[in-house]
Formats: sequence, C-alpha cells, structure tokens
Amino acid sequence: METQQAHEIKELMGECDPGCKCHGQEFEKLCKARDIGLETFVECLEENPFECSHAICYGTMSYCSCPPRVEIAKRFEKTA
Repeated sequence: METQQAHEIKELMGECDPGCKCHGQEFEKLCKARDIGLETFVECLEENPFECSHAICYGTMSYCSCPPRVEIAKRFEKTA
C-alpha cells in the first residue's frame, strides 16, 4: 500500500512541466536534489543536470528551479 507521503510526492511530480527531468517519472526514479536553504532553488545532485530544463549552473554547483521538485526536497527531505 502506498504511503501518504509517497502519494503527495507523486501528486507534486505530476505538476512538473514537460522539460523537467522528473516529468512523467515514477516516484522511485525521482531526480536527485537536496535542500540547501534557498527559497526557490535546491542543489541538483544529478550526474548530468543539463538533461533538465530547470538546471542552473553557478560556479561549480548545479541548482534546480523546478517548483514541484523544490517543494518535494523542502517538505519531504527527499534527495533521491
């Protein structure tokens, strides 16, 4: 049986736009990201972040600006 948390994450993933790497993915294949305290960004932990339209590179770091993915990382501390 699906947990409430998994259900909420799936709902948020359904809001991703087609250019987002997690769009249409299964819950288990959610892209890797980590909350680092920024309001509208999370750190992207993907090996090749530029496969996603929400990837932003600054210096040696990559960030994700996908609103649903940011929400998932902040609310559920879901990194992988």
